[in-house]
Formats: sequence, C-alpha cells, structure tokens
Amino acid sequence: MGRIGGEAFGILCRTPSLEVATKHLETIRKKIAALKIKIDNGDIIQCTISIGVVRADESIQSLDALLHLADKFLYNAKGQGRNKTVFRV
Repeated sequence: MGRIGGEAFGILCRTPSLEVATKHLETIRKKIAALKIKIDNGDIIQCTISIGVVRADESIQSLDALLHLADKFLYNAKGQGRNKTVFRV
C-alpha cells in the first residue's frame, strides 16, 4: 500500500480472485464509513472512501496502465455518488 498522490492510495495484492479482493475492500469501505471521529471542538465527523479495483491480466502492459485503469474506476465510483467500490472484471 502506498500514497499515489493527493488523497489517492494504491494497494497491490495477490488474491485468488477479484471477488475475494472486492469482498475485503468492501469490508474496509464499510468500516471507514461507520467511523465517527471526534475532533478538538467536540464535533463528530465521518468519512467515506471510493474504490476503483482492477485485476492485472495480460491486457495490462505496465504498472502505469494498471494505475490508470484503477484511477478510471475510482472516478467511476465517485461519479456514482461516492462511497462505492467499482471494479473491472
């Protein structure tokens, strides 16, 4: 896992399937959405995340291409109302 830029982070992982990866990422997304963070003035803030998931295969020729596709699906998730996981099969 690492910061790509701005508020974007990337996770590269090996899983047996896209479904398993998506299940884990959905768990993370839901846990973050459920957090209630108390700030110094006593206010409570909540956060959500949008996730773009891409499975690397022979059609993806470089890490840059993989990140570009993941970014595309991230913006798809944001465009669908945020707080979503969108993936490429």
